[in-house]
Amino acid sequence: KFMEALEGGGDDVNLIGQFGVGFYSGFLVADRMEVFTRSMNAADEDPVLKWESQNADSYSISQADASELSFDTAGTKIVLHLKEDADEYLDDVKLGGLLRRYSEFITFPIELFEEKVDYKQVPDPDAPAPEEGEAPKMKTETVRSMVWEQVNKNKPLWMRNPREVNVTEYNEFYKSSFYGYEDPLAHTHFSVEGQVEFRALLYIPGMVPFELSRNLFDDKSKPLRLYVKRVFINDKFEELYPRWLTFVRGVVDS
Repeated sequence: KFMEALEGGGDDVNLIGQFGVGFYSGFLVADRMEVFTRSMNAADEDPVLKWESQNADSYSISQADASELSFDTAGTKIVLHLKEDADEYLDDVKLGGLLRRYSEFITFPIELFEEKVDYKQVPDPDAPAPEEGEAPKMKTETVRSMVWEQVNKNKPLWMRNPREVNVTEYNEFYKSSFYGYEDPLAHTHFSVEGQVEFRALLYIPGMVPFELSRNLFDDKSKPLRLYVKRVFINDKFEELYPRWLTFVRGVVDS
């Protein structure tokens, strides 16, 4: 869709250039987007500004009510009015999966308003009255609530200086990121600077990864994860990564 817009020219290209591909991609699932914002340098009496666009054809900027921001000070709120065929993105489980996959290592906290289920013991009103000295019979009650939960709690270990990271931290990162049950056999943590700059953290597993237990050369295996500035980009490298190294696990951040 981005290429269609570029080839067609017009207002779509202007929008991509002004607001960036990441922001513009919201129109893949929304037919209308609104942005409410107030500068951090603005005084309390300064207005909240509203940016609005329908189908990315054009946009308008107007003054909005201060209550639109949902908080008292400066900040920005983006509202996506989803298309009819994009209602799956209203599911907090779906959103949580996407956030953990692509933004797990973003440094600033990302919170998702999701359902939390707890269980508590309460007296059973249908049970017979307890005998003297006996405790009342209890039953388990399900308590559902909506809470803000941070979804990106993992830290990008590869961004730290290798001299500051101990073996325990390397092992824990491997287990949490690649679902390993045993400590890795070895690891290497390095950076490359020049025309191409990147950081990498690679592991030799202590045992055959589960997804390779049936086929050590499985083409569908995803040994490496490519990040750009800690944002997940891809984990498929059939043409770049030799099949005999599919057991290696790691991350590369460019």
